[in-house]
Amino acid sequence: MGATDRGGSRALPQTGHPHLYVAQGFYGQSAVYRFALGADGLPAKVPDGELKLDFPFPGSIAVGRNGDLYVSSSGNGSGCEKNSCFVAAFAPGASQSAKPIRRLYVPQVPLYVAVDQRGYLDVSTLEGGGKITNIYTPNAKGNDAPIAQITTPGINALGASHGIVYIQTIQIGTGVEGAAEHSSRQPVYYTYGNNYSSDGVVTGGGDLYAQFYWPVKSGYDLATAVYHIDRPGSPIRTIVGTGCKVSRSGGALGYGLAVYKKYLFEGCVDANGSAGAVLVYDASKSGDQTPIMRLPGGDTGVAVGP
Repeated sequence: MGATDRGGSRALPQTGHPHLYVAQGFYGQSAVYRFALGADGLPAKVPDGELKLDFPFPGSIAVGRNGDLYVSSSGNGSGCEKNSCFVAAFAPGASQSAKPIRRLYVPQVPLYVAVDQRGYLDVSTLEGGGKITNIYTPNAKGNDAPIAQITTPGINALGASHGIVYIQTIQIGTGVEGAAEHSSRQPVYYTYGNNYSSDGVVTGGGDLYAQFYWPVKSGYDLATAVYHIDRPGSPIRTIVGTGCKVSRSGGALGYGLAVYKKYLFEGCVDANGSAGAVLVYDASKSGDQTPIMRLPGGDTGVAVGP
C-alpha cells in the first residue's frame, strides 16, 4: 500500500489532494485517521488511512505544508519523565505502525501545536500555568531549544500562518492574540465579547476562526467566531454549531477546528460516545446550524493538509 516512508514503514501514496486528519486517544487507542476531501470540500465517510500511535495521551495535531504530521505527546499522564514528553513528526502519508521521522523533546508537558507555511513549529506547554508558547525552527528535533517564547494569559488552542501564531487565550472576552513568531512586533487581538474560548482556532482563506461557548438555556452550544485576519477586533459573523452541547455543570467539549473551502470541521470530545466525533458545518453561513455530517473520532484534534 504505497511506498516506504522515511521512517522505514509503509506510507500511503501522496495524491496531492487535501485530506482531513482526525485524531483520537483521550479515552482509548491513540490513532490519527485520514479522510479524503472531495472537490466540493466534504470528506469521505470512510478513512483511507490510519496511523496507529505507539504513545498515550496525544495532545493535539497539525499538518505542515509538505504533509508532515505533528502530534504532541503529553507524557505518561502524570508529568514528564525523561524523553516522555515530545512532539512527533511523521512523514507525509504515514500509516499503520509507521514511526516518527523525528521527535522534538519538550521538558514541560506539551499540548497544542501549530505549524506555518514556512515550517516554524509552535508548541504550547503547561509551564507557568499553561501560559507559554515556544517557537522552534523548521525540522527541529531532539533537544533543540526554542528560538522564541511568548507568554499569554492561558492557552486553549494554537493556529499559525505566515509568521504569526494565533493563540486562543482563556481570558474572558479576548478570543485570540496574534503574535509574531520571532520578532518584537506588538500583538493584535480578536475578541468575542463576554464569552469563554473552547479549544479551537484555525486560519483559512484570509479568515481566522475561533471557537467559544455560546449560552443556550441551561447549557452551551459551541460557536465559532469568524474574523478577517487583517481586521482584528470583533467577528464578521458567528457560526453556532448545535451538534456538540455542554451543560453548565460540565460535559462535552469542542476540541480542535479545521477549515477547507466552505466547510468547518469541529472536534467534539463526547459526541457519539467516548471516542468523540467531528461535526461538519457550512463556514460561509451565520447563526444556528445542525451538522451536515458526523465522522467518528476527533477527541484529540482535527487538521487539514495534503
